[in-house]
Amino acid sequence: MLRSKIDRLYEIHPGERVCQGDIFRNVDFEVVTEEKVIENGYPYVVVISQDCDLQFGVTKEDNSELNGELRLSHQFLPNILFLPAFLAEHVRSGEHLEDLYGIKQEHINSTDWKLIKQNRNERYHYLPSYLDFQIPELAIDFKHYFSLPTESSIVRQLNNSYLATVNELFREDLSRRFSNYLSRIPLPEVQ
Repeated sequence: MLRSKIDRLYEIHPGERVCQGDIFRNVDFEVVTEEKVIENGYPYVVVISQDCDLQFGVTKEDNSELNGELRLSHQFLPNILFLPAFLAEHVRSGEHLEDLYGIKQEHINSTDWKLIKQNRNERYHYLPSYLDFQIPELAIDFKHYFSLPTESSIVRQLNNSYLATVNELFREDLSRRFSNYLSRIPLPEVQ
């Protein structure tokens, strides 16, 4: 029996489509609200949508008509979910949200930072650097995520900023940790 050997955190794929675990650099987009247009940009993002959903995309063959109504197949994924990845030093210093939201958080002490680097803090996920693929030390803050339409021009341009992909076992761990964070049971504040 052949067994796959996953001996690295990151890999490169041919870039035929967006895949779960893909890391992109300098992703800029606009958010349109009733009051204004907000320009948003992240230095790094990681695709968190499940790869089984991403591999099909939307093609005309996927669509079918029923009584004159267009029906999309069960493979249709209208949006791709992304996690912003911030420079680890900015997360530790509490500066990672300053440019986006004007919010400065507290500096993370050495004990807590050690837990983050070991991925034992439920809110953050740490990705070590891999300079061969131009990936610096990154930290993902699970409180921040966004989606973009699958068929948007931004998604079509992502290949220009592709760096690498988080390998299978590691991206499953990232996905599991993110979903656990989102599904946590809130505790009431103690007064």
